[in-house]
Amino acid sequence: MCYVGLAMKFLSVREFRNRPGRIWSRLKREDLVVTSNGKPVGILIGLAEGKMDEALSAVRRARAAIAVSRLRRRATETGIASLSAKQIENEIRAARRGRIRS
Repeated sequence: MCYVGLAMKFLSVREFRNRPGRIWSRLKREDLVVTSNGKPVGILIGLAEGKMDEALSAVRRARAAIAVSRLRRRATETGIASLSAKQIENEIRAARRGRIRS
């Protein structure tokens, strides 16, 4: 995974646990990538007062966009992207037939 070009500061879980007050003040200036054993596990984003809903909505939109991009890339790599409408309908019917009815 490449982080070149990202203007993010990294913060270990240990530092987060041991110096929370310092972290809160840093969040006023910058967003932080939280790492565990040197691997990114989360992002801390500073929020402007009253802007939590906007920030959460933006994060959710970004996650959805990433998921769609991955699906498109996988569809192209596996050849699924070139299926005709009829082939897609047949796949859907087959999947529905294969469901376990409760």
